[in-house]
Amino acid sequence: MRIAFIGQKGIPVSQGGVERHVEELSCALAKRGHEVLAYSRSTYLIGDAKLPQGVKVVTLPSIPVKAWDTIIATLFATIDVLFRKVDVIHYHSLGPAFFMFLPWFLKPSTTLVFTHHTYETQRPQWGPLARFAMRCGEAVGMALADEVVAISPVVAMDLEAIYRRHVSMVPNGFTNLPVHAITHPVLPEKYILAVSRLIRSKGLDFLINAFHLIEKDFPNYHLVIVGSATHNDSDEARLRSLANGSHRIHFLGWQPSSKLGAIYRGASLFVQPSEIEGLPMTLLEAATTGVPIIVSDIPEHMLIVRADAPSFKSKHHLDLASKLRLVLGNEEKYRERSALLAERVIRDFDWQYIAKRIENIYMNSAERRKLMVQKLA
Repeated sequence: MRIAFIGQKGIPVSQGGVERHVEELSCALAKRGHEVLAYSRSTYLIGDAKLPQGVKVVTLPSIPVKAWDTIIATLFATIDVLFRKVDVIHYHSLGPAFFMFLPWFLKPSTTLVFTHHTYETQRPQWGPLARFAMRCGEAVGMALADEVVAISPVVAMDLEAIYRRHVSMVPNGFTNLPVHAITHPVLPEKYILAVSRLIRSKGLDFLINAFHLIEKDFPNYHLVIVGSATHNDSDEARLRSLANGSHRIHFLGWQPSSKLGAIYRGASLFVQPSEIEGLPMTLLEAATTGVPIIVSDIPEHMLIVRADAPSFKSKHHLDLASKLRLVLGNEEKYRERSALLAERVIRDFDWQYIAKRIENIYMNSAERRKLMVQKLA
């Protein structure tokens, strides 16, 4: 099949859960013999991964302004795909799904799929107009897509209740990071790790405040934060201000996969403090390395860790501080529990298995679309 992905910022991925999802799915589908076309924005800094044969990237112009970037890039990608021979157009995320009405009207024989990654409208960085636009995109995607996919069972159940239609739950997978990765020259010997975009909804401010509460009790431990801001550098400035110039809090910025594997494996503890997520791939990646983990108690995190990692009450830095003390004081015990988590994640979140499920969705949807077009002819 010929498949087009629209909505991601770009691939190869540098950072972003949607982007990593699209890259991994594209590569897995290409290995299964499909031709994949993935749209990329000129404003997106691509990563260093090499894409396999069968995955083609088309880069289109955009502008580096938070809301308009998505609108312009998705509109251009949608117009471009109207003139290409594709069997499936797969939209990712709420805002981009708004433009699904164009191929729905103008390419009636093409299968349309919509993946709902998370409730972006709940993220505090978006204003009322952007949230309204995303709700419109969600409504269009739910109304016009031949098949709707959610990466979280929580989101799938919510969408089915609201829109009264079937939603397929297909999770994210984990990325196979290099085993013998390049180490980072400034990593301390013992450190707590967070890997995330530097935006408010990721909960990094609670982690920094919690670290300040325990740093005197654990003088050998540092806090390492990997990731960068997107359009709003004020978020990074705010986090650096919270760090208060501490020489034990390190902002490493974005790191390529060639280094990220070693950063995960060298950590004493990985913390995922997000307030809202879909099904976070950074957590899946960390879990596969066997590093001890602490997560906020949102449902999407608990779906992954279950009873194999401690959790803290989301947005409560005092509870997080108590869990940091608990794990750092019993690191070997929690490393043993993390080994069980690693086995389960490797078994349940494999991209080849996920690609097969998506492939089945495409084929079933294409057959239904074909029958519908024949009836209307």
